Amino acid sequence: TWFSDVFANGGFDIVIGNPPYVSAVNMARSNDEKLLYKKLYPEATGAYDMYVLFLLLGARLSSNVYCWIIPNKLLVADYAKKSLSKLKDEYGLERSIDVSIYDVFKNACVYPIIVLGNKLSSSQFNSYYLDDYVDLTYNKLNKKKSVEESSKIRLSQLGLKVCSGATGFEAQKIKENVCEIENSHTIPFTVSGNIDRYVYNNTNVRYMKDKYDKAYIYLDSNITESKQYMWKNPKIVIAGMTKQIEACYVDSPLAIGVGVYAIYDFAGYDPFYILGVLNSKHTTEFLITEFSDKHLAGGYLAINKSTIEQFLFPKNVPIEIQQQIANIAKSIHFAKREDSSNDTRKEEMMIDNILDTLY
Repeated sequence: TWFSDVFANGGFDIVIGNPPYVSAVNMARSNDEKLLYKKLYPEATGAYDMYVLFLLLGARLSSNVYCWIIPNKLLVADYAKKSLSKLKDEYGLERSIDVSIYDVFKNACVYPIIVLGNKLSSSQFNSYYLDDYVDLTYNKLNKKKSVEESSKIRLSQLGLKVCSGATGFEAQKIKENVCEIENSHTIPFTVSGNIDRYVYNNTNVRYMKDKYDKAYIYLDSNITESKQYMWKNPKIVIAGMTKQIEACYVDSPLAIGVGVYAIYDFAGYDPFYILGVLNSKHTTEFLITEFSDKHLAGGYLAINKSTIEQFLFPKNVPIEIQQQIANIAKSIHFAKREDSSNDTRKEEMMIDNILDTLY
């Protein structure tokens, strides 16, 4: 009845809020609640956070302006894609303002943004950042740069296949198999913090609150066949928490944990060409520019499968140039395999210089 009265009177002129930041993992819902939310908010899909429902409802209740302070996940999370499109296309979402570096909520592990919508406006959506927190008072905003894509192609469009090392559920399940024993039934196991550019290790591995001097994992029925197949075959593994892209090629069996990702189908490309582009300055610059809303404390960026699939590669690269990049990347790979402390900056710069001419 209350909602009907609000809508009958044209809604509120302005809706402002700071909704609950409650993840789907921590939000116990009955089946009736799930069905109701699905009916009322079909755009909220997957393991969405509770703030998404508040944002959609607030936009509906507003006849004009709405403004919320919410987690930056709205701009980057897979579960928020449909909701974000709805807000942009139908509810006049105009801007987001990144305030995550200003410790808005003391001692809280959230990275907030302010979103502002005007249902009477036809303005395009843009993301902004601040030079100083006080600039918010004067609406002094800096527009975030977007990436020019005309000469580039998404990683997923190349036909490359990306997978996760382990989901949240699997992470706990496979922990039972992690050990420090090397034998014919185990293979090395690594995590994001043990992956560097062109090289990885499985020493001093921290996983699910435990530390392993040298980590291995038992291969038994607890591990799905598809997961074992991916672990045993050649792949490029990518760290999921990083300040720059950290990827390495692995041609021997290696198990990877939660927060690590793998390219396991190279679609006919030389894997070392893919590796060279991934570890280049261009891919890191793209990540920082395009996915700035994924940043965490300390300048780290959180990467997931969807993020990797959106990485940009140069279009229509001649085979001879691809091979040139692959050869350099391969030489770095073997130098790092021999000694991870080997200085390969000169070779890495050579790849960057080649790519400078392609982007």
